Amino acid sequence: MLEDRRLEVIIVAADATLRAHMRALLEADGYTVSEAGSAERLRDVARAARATTILAHPGEGPGVEALLAELARTRPDLDVMGTQGFGHSLVDGGLGRSRVAQLARDGLFLLATVAEKAASAPPLVERIVPAAELTAHRLQLSRLHVETVGAAATLACLGPHLGKVFGAEPAAPGVDHGLSRDLATAVAAAETLRSPYPLAAVLRSVEERWDGTGRPSGLAGTAIPVAARIVAVARDHARALAVKPDEAAAMQSLQERSGKQYDPAVVDAFFKVLRDTKYVQRLETFPGGPKLALVDGDSAALAMAELRLGAAGFAVTSYSDGKTAQDALLAGTAPPAAIVSEIVVPRIDGLSLLVRLRRAPPFQQVPFFFISGSTDPMTLARALKMGATDVVAKPVAYDVLVAKIRAATSRHAEVASEAKKSGGPGAEPSNKSGVHGNLAEMSLPDVLQVVSFGRRTVTIKVESHGRQGRLALERGEPIAAFAPEKTGREAFCAVASWTEGTFSVEATLEVTERNLGGSLEGLLLEALRKQDETKKKSGRSL
Repeated sequence: MLEDRRLEVIIVAADATLRAHMRALLEADGYTVSEAGSAERLRDVARAARATTILAHPGEGPGVEALLAELARTRPDLDVMGTQGFGHSLVDGGLGRSRVAQLARDGLFLLATVAEKAASAPPLVERIVPAAELTAHRLQLSRLHVETVGAAATLACLGPHLGKVFGAEPAAPGVDHGLSRDLATAVAAAETLRSPYPLAAVLRSVEERWDGTGRPSGLAGTAIPVAARIVAVARDHARALAVKPDEAAAMQSLQERSGKQYDPAVVDAFFKVLRDTKYVQRLETFPGGPKLALVDGDSAALAMAELRLGAAGFAVTSYSDGKTAQDALLAGTAPPAAIVSEIVVPRIDGLSLLVRLRRAPPFQQVPFFFISGSTDPMTLARALKMGATDVVAKPVAYDVLVAKIRAATSRHAEVASEAKKSGGPGAEPSNKSGVHGNLAEMSLPDVLQVVSFGRRTVTIKVESHGRQGRLALERGEPIAAFAPEKTGREAFCAVASWTEGTFSVEATLEVTERNLGGSLEGLLLEALRKQDETKKKSGRSL
């Protein structure tokens, strides 16, 4: 597994706080970390750990200095580093390494893109790599894992074209050493690269299956490197779209193979990434159709429904639980044209959601549709009796559902228009622009990652408990942050910590000054560190 190949580091410093800070930085990059605050502890840790590096704070006393010199002399497998101000050196070096690594991966990505265009091949790399890296982020993997996933996915796309360049047989059906020829070529290329990532091991496992029936080694479950599991899902989804550009069919295929060919957790995260990406893509083609609220606790079903209803011209906002949907809808400036909900959803079930919304005057006439896998006639009759417009059984016939929604929203629009003319509570349409969401449904770090990977220029406005914040990104890079009485890095860390409230993403750049520098990953890491420090302080004060 990829987790077993992480580099191990021993931190040597008497100051426990300093060790904790360094540990957080290194573990965020995917390293395994051991600590030693004295010479005795260092000797024990060096014997037991499989470390490759010792990072020592200077001036720790003659005992530590002597032991470090001894280890440097007797342990050629250990790199002993002991520079002045090693914390700043590591942070600065880490940022520099991150930039160089990004440049290398961007170069590989560009090479794959050029190769596809030269071969008049489908543009797989631009689909596979961002989706794979975002899925790794969704699974909360370390930066080292995310970089490994991106590089491995790019090489997997290059495989067919490398074979042609180096005179191998064309990438056609067939196997080579238990792998398809395309993948075998990618593995051979990975083995020639001096890379900090275990690319060859990952690529060899892309055709393994979750149930253990894959090739070349018959690995099963978590014995398959997580990076390989992610690349397999992203690659097969993109290939399916290249053969037949039907997003719903490609998603259905992944769902049917989840638990057999693919890791269910990876498929679930991948579906959430597709939803997030489609959400932000509305910046380019923001739909002018009726606004629709969609509620379903099944991420695959939610992604499928959002895709189908969005394709029918609706501006869909989706929620994965009833409580989030209720809070967001009641807090909105105007109700949607219609609501579509599964009956069985987390936190507040669909029937309770219907009752609570109907108590609010703006929602009393809004069409409310249930989609349900239940065939219990009592449940269906109860839903209609409680005020549902209609109940549609799963699997959903979306052409029928769309026709019903359009008919109901047309009738509701006529009623609202008449009510408005007579001075009644007709719903005013929302005149907000851009893309809007709830932080409980899509966290701000997720929004930022999607925007960054898409290299978009946007302004993100956030409201939380009466506070307002604003973040600006130019071509995916953070350039400014503003919060109450704060600007720059301090403001970014404050806004990034907000977990409740709403956000809007607008395809404009609204900045009076550029007060941010550094990578998005570095800023998010700093925000996370400050949140941890705040939690520790509040814990000590209790």
